[in-house]
Amino acid sequence: MKLRKDLPVHKIKMGHLLVSHLSYSEILSQIDESIHESIQITIGCVNVYYFIESRKNRAIAALYNSFEILHPDGVGVRSALRFLYSKETIKEKMTGTDLYYKILYQADRYRWSLFLFGDTQEVIQEAKKEIENEYPNITICGAINGYDKIENDDIVRQINDTKPDILFIGLGLPRQEYWIGQHRSEVHVPVCVSVGGGIAFISKLRKRAPALLRKAQIEWLYRLFQDPFRLWKRYILGIPYFIYLMIIQKLKISREI
Repeated sequence: MKLRKDLPVHKIKMGHLLVSHLSYSEILSQIDESIHESIQITIGCVNVYYFIESRKNRAIAALYNSFEILHPDGVGVRSALRFLYSKETIKEKMTGTDLYYKILYQADRYRWSLFLFGDTQEVIQEAKKEIENEYPNITICGAINGYDKIENDDIVRQINDTKPDILFIGLGLPRQEYWIGQHRSEVHVPVCVSVGGGIAFISKLRKRAPALLRKAQIEWLYRLFQDPFRLWKRYILGIPYFIYLMIIQKLKISREI
């Protein structure tokens, strides 16, 4: 399958990353086009945590920048882009999880097929049930969890044999990025989406914040309270550091004007 290298996506520089300047509807339009033309695109997201981790590991940054679409995930990244570039940025509130649900809605509408790769077997099974119940026109043509020791050649073979339109890859950072970088040219799927913990949210085994908190754009705070021992460094230390990096970039931009 050909890789899409001519995708007309305007990207904005945020630190060492190139973040796509696309709305939800524009991303869905690109997905639709890639499936119809059988030309592959890879979609990922960047939030504050992913940005900081990719700054520590430039190999991950290079992989992100090779994605045709790298969309801003959450209020932190959107606020940073507005701070850096003012009116040039998308005003739409975007999160990775919301995008995954919009992709599922579109897949149901057009009867696309989906392959799930990642997370635990329990999560995979529950995600399949939820998708079959809520999006009955989607064909789930295969599913592999991210913990069984299956050779990558066998994973690629299973994916290609089922010929999905969309592949959701949820192995967590940085496993999913490395896997995509190593195998995307071997996988014959029009749309590869790096979803992080998205499969767990789809399964409903991992609860999203209440709608009121999502509307207030503080879903991250809900996640922090859910798992404070694992996430406190990510938010309590990571957010101030991210703000510092954005101020430094803003000062550099101001000097160049």
